[in-house]
Amino acid sequence: MMSNNSNPEITKLSEQNDKLAKELADAAGKNDKPALERLQKEMETNANKLHAILDANDKECDGIREKMSARDVSIKVSIQVNEFSRPLYEKVVQEPSVAGGLTYRSQGEWTRTMGGVKERHTYFSEKDGR
Repeated sequence: MMSNNSNPEITKLSEQNDKLAKELADAAGKNDKPALERLQKEMETNANKLHAILDANDKECDGIREKMSARDVSIKVSIQVNEFSRPLYEKVVQEPSVAGGLTYRSQGEWTRTMGGVKERHTYFSEKDGR
């Protein structure tokens, strides 16, 4: 993996944007509207290329963080009785029945916003589905 500072494409695009910014300032001082429009489009194109490279770098770093993130083991048990609705906002898969009732499990996942692993949850219902 290359850091942003050692990626030659990022360096090249950054240097081009610096040059274009100076030209843009000169064109603005001369009130040269055609040059301003052309330079803005060039800078936008460079910015889009930079964002694509940086997004790819972010994805690569996220993959490394996911593989290297701590996987501490802990358990939290929450029992709720007579809860008439349970929003299942997570993706769940049906698991083998427990004591004749329905069983669903959410899949754990690595999340960038939480900076680690989001634990999985298991949901049970009584035998008759309540």
